[in-house]
Amino acid sequence: MNMSRSRTDLINATLERLQAVPRGSVPSAEDVAKLETFIDPMIADLQARNISLEISGDVIPDEMYLQLIAILANHAKDDYGLDNGEWDRMRVAAKEAESKLFSVSRNQQRKPSKLVVERALMARRPYVSNL
Repeated sequence: MNMSRSRTDLINATLERLQAVPRGSVPSAEDVAKLETFIDPMIADLQARNISLEISGDVIPDEMYLQLIAILANHAKDDYGLDNGEWDRMRVAAKEAESKLFSVSRNQQRKPSKLVVERALMARRPYVSNL
């Protein structure tokens, strides 16, 4: 079943990833506003690198959701007190997520190809073996 998530879901999950709020807690308005400022520039950056995202308004498809959490956390990590090991893990996770999004966007852009057969090849002739 294909579902979608909202920007609010993305922000809440990213704040949990950044360890800014405990899982299931309500984030502060300040944290939400801070992450909101990263979303549109993040999407523009990805699209500038030919990673097309099928995001319309507040709707984020499931196949992109986890990757966008990793990338958004990477963009915002400087604003949160993470140790160097966690900082590096987020950078690596964001690179892997970008690679996956690139694959997803390529699959969305592919058009099914149509096989064209020349009329002369379509004539029914019996198969004759030279053996």
